[in-house]
Amino acid sequence: MREHLRNTALIVALDDDALTRVADEAERAFGRRLRLEALRREVLSSAVRLAAVLNMSVEEAHGLLKLAAYLHDVGKAASAYQQRLEAAERRDPEKCPAQLRGHEVLSAWLAWHLTYELSRTRGSADDVAAAVAAGVALHHSARRSIDDVLDDVLSAKFGREDLDKMWEAAGGAAEFWRAGAEWDEVLEYASGRMKWEYLQTLNAALVKLRARLLRQSAVWGELVAYVISLADNLDAALRRGDRRVAYVLEPLLL
Repeated sequence: MREHLRNTALIVALDDDALTRVADEAERAFGRRLRLEALRREVLSSAVRLAAVLNMSVEEAHGLLKLAAYLHDVGKAASAYQQRLEAAERRDPEKCPAQLRGHEVLSAWLAWHLTYELSRTRGSADDVAAAVAAGVALHHSARRSIDDVLDDVLSAKFGREDLDKMWEAAGGAAEFWRAGAEWDEVLEYASGRMKWEYLQTLNAALVKLRARLLRQSAVWGELVAYVISLADNLDAALRRGDRRVAYVLEPLLL
């Protein structure tokens, strides 16, 4: 899972080595070249639009996209999802199909707290966190409603130890955040606040998350979701050789 998180973030970061690797892998897997300039254009144009609506620099907005890309699947670190993945891998090691609906809500919950803490020096921390968390929550489909994804997470048994697993998985996002941030201190505050919310019951925490994701600024999460889905589907298609996943990448293939 962590390899996928890092690969997804590297693609969004437009890392030269990562893009060369995925271009070569796309040609081997599908016999077609990846339009790297088109991928760069989609990521950077999304960063430009996000920067404009959140009143920040393009560099800062691109940083948020990289952060969101890394965090998009940290909810899968929860035991219930790991057990489902292991069972699915035993049944079909190649495709590893598993029912993981709801993981994006847990990922969004963590993403909100971490983004909020990283943005606290800004007057618009709530808006920034809402946009990032909404993008993470809806990265599988921006057409799903917030209530749909919130209901999904209740199907998984979730315990306090799962919070620690998620935050441990999220630690790798430090590689993609701007230098100078007091990362360990930020993680301590953000994880502590999230654990406090959990102690009020998971349902209460999800009610709070729902309210945050219904802020007006959360609508810009569609930009975040779009960029996550591009990188997520690209890495998934190459790892699985799954042409059904590759179909959504058609505009990026020559």
